[in-house]
Amino acid sequence: MQQLTIRRAWPFLLLLHLVGNVWAGDGVVEGRVLTMLGQPVPAARVAAKPRGVVLAAALRYVEADQDGRFTISHLEWGTYWILAMKDEEGYPSMSLQFYSNGRVPLVALSAASPVVKVDATVGPKAAVVTGIVVDDANGTLVRPTIHLWRQNTPEDGVRISLPPKFRLLVPPDEDIGFELEAEDHEAWTFPGPLHLQSGSTLNLEVRVRAKAPQ
Repeated sequence: MQQLTIRRAWPFLLLLHLVGNVWAGDGVVEGRVLTMLGQPVPAARVAAKPRGVVLAAALRYVEADQDGRFTISHLEWGTYWILAMKDEEGYPSMSLQFYSNGRVPLVALSAASPVVKVDATVGPKAAVVTGIVVDDANGTLVRPTIHLWRQNTPEDGVRISLPPKFRLLVPPDEDIGFELEAEDHEAWTFPGPLHLQSGSTLNLEVRVRAKAPQ
């Protein structure tokens, strides 16, 4: 019985070994985080995400210096997406297709190329949607799940669970669908697509109706 258990478990243990050692190699990625205008982004956060590997732990982020320079070390040989973000300045995580729109650099590390230099570009600066969600009848706060999608590529949308008072980054200068759901309440849809300019802010108060008893 013990032999059977071990034989069945070894592929899973091997996978954990491989994933766990992603951060234990000799590969290095270094470069700068820049805006689309070529300006450095100080204190941006940068990560190397292995392509085709399901991670057993959260991504390891490093912080860029005041010139936007970063170094990610101890990487195994392989291919990595280089993801950059600085949410507080309107540059969301490029790990989501909804925000990156496919503009993420891909690098390959190997014994022949142990150190790779790359620029990670962020931007354009997102628009910001802030708001509060309350029950329409009694005004109590309601936790929403928000669905955002680009009207021209709805398959790349995101669903985000947020607190009742929320802040969202939205791709600018595009038509964005915006729907909100909450437990035991009717869904709420923004009237028409969002279309916000880069760096602009929209404030919302969303009142959701409780579902009728069945």
